[in-house]
Amino acid sequence: MKVKSFFIISLSILVLLFTFSSCTKKKDVVPSMGEQNAVAGDDANSEKIERITDEAGKFIYEGKTQQIGDNEHGFIKVPADFVRFKDAEVNGLVQYSDISGKNVITLNHYKGVNFISAALRLYAGISSEKEGIEGLTYDSVSIAGYNANQVSGYYPDGYYFVAWLIEDPADPLDSYYLTFEYDKAHENIMAFSSTFRAANDSNGKGDVAPSVKDQAQSNELGQVTNERITDETGKFIYEGKLQQIGDNDHGYMKVPPHYQFSKEDAARGILRYSDTSGKGVITLNLFKGMDYHSAAQKLYLGIDAQSGIEGLTGATVHPSGYNAKQIYGVNTEDGYFFVIWLIEDPDNSSNCYYLSLEFDEEHNNIMALSSTFRSVKDYNDGKK
Repeated sequence: MKVKSFFIISLSILVLLFTFSSCTKKKDVVPSMGEQNAVAGDDANSEKIERITDEAGKFIYEGKTQQIGDNEHGFIKVPADFVRFKDAEVNGLVQYSDISGKNVITLNHYKGVNFISAALRLYAGISSEKEGIEGLTYDSVSIAGYNANQVSGYYPDGYYFVAWLIEDPADPLDSYYLTFEYDKAHENIMAFSSTFRAANDSNGKGDVAPSVKDQAQSNELGQVTNERITDETGKFIYEGKLQQIGDNDHGYMKVPPHYQFSKEDAARGILRYSDTSGKGVITLNLFKGMDYHSAAQKLYLGIDAQSGIEGLTGATVHPSGYNAKQIYGVNTEDGYFFVIWLIEDPDNSSNCYYLSLEFDEEHNNIMALSSTFRSVKDYNDGKK
């Protein structure tokens, strides 16, 4: 739709607060033999002969293993001959490698960055690099029983890169970072992904006692629930399954569970979900340094200048109780409606959220989902 391309080009995309690119460049660094056991779990130096399989059953490792990690970074098993890897460019990581320094396993933990937001940033950061990882893919997966998003690709020299951003079961606003870098001859180390454990997770399946913050957030990210939702006007009603989406870069809301995450738009810093047709679309974003009045005015003028748009209308509204400007109309090319809200950020009036819905007449009930929008602070404070 023409409207989509205008939105992407005309408004400033939220600048990434930080990137993970420095963690995704393979280094020719000599492992630090003297620090081999500097970071390890309870089973440090206790080598065991084991047969380990990844969750998909595709990779099998048979041989001696050792436990590494700590309560800050999480835990995982690695081959017994892996040694502590010292990356001069990145501090605070737990990294082990073979003697070549090229087959590497890395652990880290991010506070205040949930696994969805972390994965989006990683994907966008790698995508923006002119050189580096190729064949980039993004998938929602389960690893060792934890919710995770996987970003993978390969280096031009034939080495593979697989990263998992894993939900912290003790606090869903935090995430673990686990990466494997390896050549074809060492692909069996992928089996060790099934040995990952979050800190303090004695049962090994995410069975960590929930924090107070967890309990306050009854609608966790990715959770699917049956609900009956009505928009602020009472005109539109949605009944059925919904999943919670969002992150601290874009805001939060609920969408139908069959709506799919858009990898292409993630590379632009936009959080977008669509139905199987690709035309029913829900988009979230946050614009810094642009108040909702100015954003709405610029967007209205930009859309009005395009051909193929009818019935363009603006209004002052209050979705979910927030101050907002609404723009709506019809795309004459396919008959799809679009409704856009520029919503005042209640914590900083110089910023605004961007929420848009695109739908056909048959699916106009998704309008009801506008009432599920929450600002970052309200979501994190449990104001559902």
